[in-house]
Amino acid sequence: MPIARMGSVLLKFNYMARIKKGILGGVSGRLGNVIGGSWKGVDYLRSLPSGGRKDATAAQMQVRQSFRMAVTFLKPFTEVVRIGFAPQTAQKTAFNAAVSLFIKNAITGTYPDLEVDYSQVRLSQGTLPIPETFTLASSSAGQIGLTWTPLGGQPSDKLVVAAWCAETGEGFYHLTAAERQDGTAQLGIPTYLSGKLFHVYAFFVSVYPLGSGKPGSISNSVYAGSVTLG
Repeated sequence: MPIARMGSVLLKFNYMARIKKGILGGVSGRLGNVIGGSWKGVDYLRSLPSGGRKDATAAQMQVRQSFRMAVTFLKPFTEVVRIGFAPQTAQKTAFNAAVSLFIKNAITGTYPDLEVDYSQVRLSQGTLPIPETFTLASSSAGQIGLTWTPLGGQPSDKLVVAAWCAETGEGFYHLTAAERQDGTAQLGIPTYLSGKLFHVYAFFVSVYPLGSGKPGSISNSVYAGSVTLG
């Protein structure tokens, strides 16, 4: 650190910057609350951040909490939404598309009292026909049964089924549970979850996309309802 003496007064000069190419050149390093440098031959100056951190607004906290809730729900169904939102991947990833739709449609309330409207969750988006209603039952241990009227689409359309237990935060699915023409399907759930409530979703794909390299036609997912596991 340079030191100069003026009479009996000792002066200290603090600096960390240097001037390049003379007084008219660029500044390199730190000078007070300004930093100088050069990028691709262009000299620049920028001020240091103030260091003060503002608390997040309620709106920002709502966005963050909504995002966490969406990811918590959808993460166990990553494979499912990769199929269900395959047509959306030109603009964004399938998972990001699912998260965006989840936040838009399925989050209710105002921070910090946010909730998930399970009837509005969507695990796929498309135009393939799908029955408006499914009937749920769980009369056998560790099994959730679905029945539907096999109308519309092709008889060989594949049914994807997913079930979510809100109490434990666990999700289960079957990517080829049945064909449309079957009119019935079963989804196996570990028996240690017997007595727990599950929210169930279903959708069809016309040409199963895994391994084909191309997504087939996909239906919107349907909230089939909730059922207590037998």
